Amino acid sequence: MNHNEFSATERREHDRYSAGLFVKIVTNRQERYFYSRNVSAGGIFLLSDRPISEETMVEMEILLPKVKCAVAAEGEVVWQRHRDPKGFAIKFTKADQSLRQLLGRLAA
Repeated sequence: MNHNEFSATERREHDRYSAGLFVKIVTNRQERYFYSRNVSAGGIFLLSDRPISEETMVEMEILLPKVKCAVAAEGEVVWQRHRDPKGFAIKFTKADQSLRQLLGRLAA
């Protein structure tokens, strides 16, 4: 397995961290912006009253305000939540190495 790819079973092996990160999602050539509620090496939960449909493949940039750069990732919307906190979960299918570095900083 490529070190930049995450399997479905890995998402349960990693800790989830509360993180209010600004995330740009691109799907079907349309950009939308969200805030995250939490993130792990397996995926990210994004807050939204209008979630993206399940099984949608997305490209994303997780913006890191302190270092003023973005972490690139790709993923699939795996579920939606229609009660508070409303939003949707994305399982990472491919991620930049800097995502692991970000998670290391959140864990510290």
